[in-house]
Amino acid sequence: MKGTILSGVLSSMKSSTSENNPAGVLKPWQVFIRTILPILFLLLFTGASYEFTFQNGWTSWDDDVYVTDNPYIRNFSPENVTAVWTKQFNGSYLPLTMMSYMLDYSIAEFDPFVYHLTNVLFHLANTVLVYLFIGFLTKGNYFAAFTTAMIFGIHPMHVESVAWISARKDVLSGFFFLLSLIAYLKYVQEAKQQGLIFSFLFFVLALFSKVIVFTLPAILLLIDRYHGRAWHKSLFMEKIPFVFAGLVFALIGLLSQHTAEAIRSTSIEQFILMPHYSLYFYLEKFILPINLSSLYPYPKMKDGFFPLIVYGAVPVVYSVGYVAWKKRREKDLMFGLLFFLVLILPVLQHIRFSNIIAADRFTYLSYIGLSFPIGMWLNTLYARSKRQRRRAILAIGVIIITVLYLTSMERVKVWKDSRTLWNDVFKKYPDAFQ
Repeated sequence: MKGTILSGVLSSMKSSTSENNPAGVLKPWQVFIRTILPILFLLLFTGASYEFTFQNGWTSWDDDVYVTDNPYIRNFSPENVTAVWTKQFNGSYLPLTMMSYMLDYSIAEFDPFVYHLTNVLFHLANTVLVYLFIGFLTKGNYFAAFTTAMIFGIHPMHVESVAWISARKDVLSGFFFLLSLIAYLKYVQEAKQQGLIFSFLFFVLALFSKVIVFTLPAILLLIDRYHGRAWHKSLFMEKIPFVFAGLVFALIGLLSQHTAEAIRSTSIEQFILMPHYSLYFYLEKFILPINLSSLYPYPKMKDGFFPLIVYGAVPVVYSVGYVAWKKRREKDLMFGLLFFLVLILPVLQHIRFSNIIAADRFTYLSYIGLSFPIGMWLNTLYARSKRQRRRAILAIGVIIITVLYLTSMERVKVWKDSRTLWNDVFKKYPDAFQ
């Protein structure tokens, strides 16, 4: 049934606004088909993939630090509010995220249902925002917007950010990050200064939720490039407040990690190899999200060597880079890849944090970049195809989305409690804690 509905939604958005409506003015039924109907379907399908989240409870992984054993979230007293805005928690400075926990506690104290509901609601909102962002970016390519948002909404690598209560920082920072991009797009397209102001304010709110979004100014430059804005002095001057805020929060984040003794020493060999392996890992998991884990141990040396895959990742990454360079004139592909790289770069283990090589949650925003060119390519392919081939494209799309949907549903169950979570880790990495 869902596959039939999905096929209908995709076929109704078979090309961009400009192709079917050169004047750019949408009729009421077109507004419904190209905006309201896709959003409703995104909400339905994404929400359904997380239905088992509401049966989940707490885990022993950071939920105690952020919520259950945290005295500062139990009321909105001046002392508690001051504490969450001046202290770091578990090596992170995220006062706005802590305020959201305070609000949840005021509603239901330690009932995990409310905390999970908040995470899911933010993820649903973010899925819609991705749809709107790509729609505005492409000036009305609703097919690409829907495809990108659907992948974002149900990709199994995003389950950790939604089903884990302690990952609230991902969905909350993502919410303000996407609002910042949308506000900036409105500024670029309408040349109204208030769009730039709102973009900056949303960026600051995103930083107060999770500092890892500090690279947003580079994304703004990608948007400028995508829309053909001239590279002149004023274009860079308007980014100065963004860059300054990003650098300040990046420094705060680094100092917080240092205070928590989370930064580990790194050899030259690790400094060279691990970023390549980490990047390979994220590219692979985007295409083939199997054997997922809440913890991916840092590779260990045996007889003086790392596992073969660590070395093999280097030529694979450069091969992908070479192909991308050959395709550099394709602006959709380049925008998407650079979007991905800008957001994933800070977590590629140039600076080693803790004993993990990667984490599912680090892809929450960056995978938008990898999904976008796919949406644009499918839109072009569909528009140029005859009816028989269009049906095949839709059928393949439905199958892929269904597989992602079912995989995410199963992944959500892993986060039921501490026992199911750590059993899953031990099953895949028996030596993880040795």
